[in-house]
Amino acid sequence: MADLHLSIRVLCTLGLRGLLDEITPALEGRGLYFAPSYGATNVLLPKITSGENADVAILTDAAIEGLVEHGTLATGSRRDLARSSIGMAVKAGAPKPDISTPAAFKQALIAAKSIAFSRSGASGIHFANLIGQLGIADDVARKARIFDGVVGQLAANGEVEIAVQQVSELKLVGGIDIVGALPESLQKVTVFSAGVFVASARPAAAGRAHRGAAHAHGRNCHAQTGAGADRQRAIEQPALSAANPKFASFLGGHGCELRVQKAALES
Repeated sequence: MADLHLSIRVLCTLGLRGLLDEITPALEGRGLYFAPSYGATNVLLPKITSGENADVAILTDAAIEGLVEHGTLATGSRRDLARSSIGMAVKAGAPKPDISTPAAFKQALIAAKSIAFSRSGASGIHFANLIGQLGIADDVARKARIFDGVVGQLAANGEVEIAVQQVSELKLVGGIDIVGALPESLQKVTVFSAGVFVASARPAAAGRAHRGAAHAHGRNCHAQTGAGADRQRAIEQPALSAANPKFASFLGGHGCELRVQKAALES
């Protein structure tokens, strides 16, 4: 049975779901009950401000900062963990549209018979504003599937031609090919941050997390996407794993003893 004294409840944005899922077995194997609840930041935030409590929140940086200012999260506990770009995906094996320039991206949206994007997530809100700026909001709306969740699954199922979402979320889905990131001038990079709840069952954890993360030497993971070397560019992905020093230090500061080998941390 898991040691409840070491348990940690996390309210986490969908953008980091895949990587938190990845480390859960390792944490449980070390006697830690790890209980994440996932949702778009704009879905989780009202729940938190209405009184829902946990030990750690992992949301967009703006949301975390707002909760710190509101007094819900401990002052000094914010730690930026990852950056992720918005990208486009198609069903595996399907032709990949050219999205290398703003004009090409716009044409790809016009030509697509169906498009999926999120309703409440940071990527979906940005995309909705973006198609308005491009003057194609009505055209896209007529053929759009909009909902909260991992929209890449609709592309994998063949229900839509293209899906637009955080690359970190698209990577949760099998059966799709990631076309690439939005052109730089249309892009919105999201920073994901973590913070400790003031009402956490372990109030001293905030100080330990602050000190541990301050001395961590994390690194970003880069994935090359896009067709053609002339337009390939690195998309910074969340670098959270049982062997990632930044996240290991953050969890370690909450009594979550990962006991990761030093060699793995320094690799």
